[in-house]
Amino acid sequence: MERTNPILPKQAENHLKKNLGSDFDDFMEALGKSPKRAIRVNTLKADPQEIAKVLSLTEKTAYCDCGYIADSLNGDHPYHRAGLFYMQEPSAMLPVEAARPYLEDIFAKESYPLVLDLCAAPGGKTGQIAAIMNGRGAIMANETVFKRAGALASNVERLGVRNAIVTSHSPDKISKLLGGAFDVVIVDAPCSGEGMLRKESGAADNMNEKTMLACALRQREIMNSAAECVKENGLLIYSTCTLNATENEEVLRSFTESKEFVPLECPHLVKVRKSNIFPAYRAFPQDGGGEGHFVCVMRKTAPARKPPKFVCPFDGLYKKTAELKALLSPLSREPIFDTAYRFKDSVILSPPLPFVKGLSVVKAGVKAATTASRLIPDHAYIAALARKEAVAAANVCFETGSEEQRSFGKAVTEKYLRGEEPNVETTRDGYGIFCVDDYPLGLIKSSLAGVKNHYPKGLRKQ
Repeated sequence: MERTNPILPKQAENHLKKNLGSDFDDFMEALGKSPKRAIRVNTLKADPQEIAKVLSLTEKTAYCDCGYIADSLNGDHPYHRAGLFYMQEPSAMLPVEAARPYLEDIFAKESYPLVLDLCAAPGGKTGQIAAIMNGRGAIMANETVFKRAGALASNVERLGVRNAIVTSHSPDKISKLLGGAFDVVIVDAPCSGEGMLRKESGAADNMNEKTMLACALRQREIMNSAAECVKENGLLIYSTCTLNATENEEVLRSFTESKEFVPLECPHLVKVRKSNIFPAYRAFPQDGGGEGHFVCVMRKTAPARKPPKFVCPFDGLYKKTAELKALLSPLSREPIFDTAYRFKDSVILSPPLPFVKGLSVVKAGVKAATTASRLIPDHAYIAALARKEAVAAANVCFETGSEEQRSFGKAVTEKYLRGEEPNVETTRDGYGIFCVDDYPLGLIKSSLAGVKNHYPKGLRKQ
């Protein structure tokens, strides 16, 4: 559906004309068109081609091979709730995809790669990098604003990222505690948001010189901290959803001119504009159908600080492994995929994580069970399972099967997501997994009295 060109405040219009130059008219024409909704299929849990076929998605995004234009989908779809895809603006997929060849090289060479997403909420780029890691090493997802860190942790859980630690600190605190620790650091920096004008009408209020300069100052401070966290020969990925040079090339100039970092070419990208200052790339809404993004992938050539010695973030090993296996075996073919730890009244499954004392942790590893009164499986464990790992106690059709099967499955799934008892037959008594099209969605518990719904209250549809 076409829209008319937006009417901007004069101050915002003048600001954009100054910073976009000859691209201003095409930029404004693009803003007059309706934005495209897109998804990125989560390869930790699903096959992109299979999901595209089932959901009748035919148009790929310009910047990601796993991304599809999906105007009819939203966050209430059970595939989204099961973590099979992530709702992500098309050009927001660009930063990670720009770095993909370099990321794949590092993840292949390093025995235990460590990644830091320094400004991670709501978690799209964390999940995107984690999918490339495919369980190798560990990723720290940090968010300065504590309230946003909760949503970040929820998305990390939903996407089935098992090797993550979610923290909430200022970038300078992270750099002091974890300098020189990471093979890859990504900074999707807060910005004035020129690439958000079509989606957020209030973004025009930020289109002025004062805001732009204030953002650039903050971005330099964040980048100074980020640079300290990168190992020698490691990657630093910088991105913003703004297009002016002040918040992009000028922020990076001191790093490139000092030869501390070398910008890397990304010739695999399409529908982008290459900077004429050094290798860096812009996605304009008139080119690739997204909202607008800037990215620069750099390699650190300067010596790095000696990384700290990591310690365990948990209370100790969970020793009742036989009891834990007995609980999880009916739910999954591989009941324990990492070391089991105690943390308060929880059992956590986790690989080694980049933790040091002084870090405030929101989430770490995968919560497999609670131990408050007795051992009870947790929804987070179900969310961590791929289809091939899960053992379904009940499975209904939603997008597959006959029309009659889909009709029944959609009605049952709707009841389940609202927290009501689903009228389904199960393969066994006790705790089990409720699946949709064979994909694990959440827990149920069966007995002679019927099937009880254990989908978390905080996730239920209202």
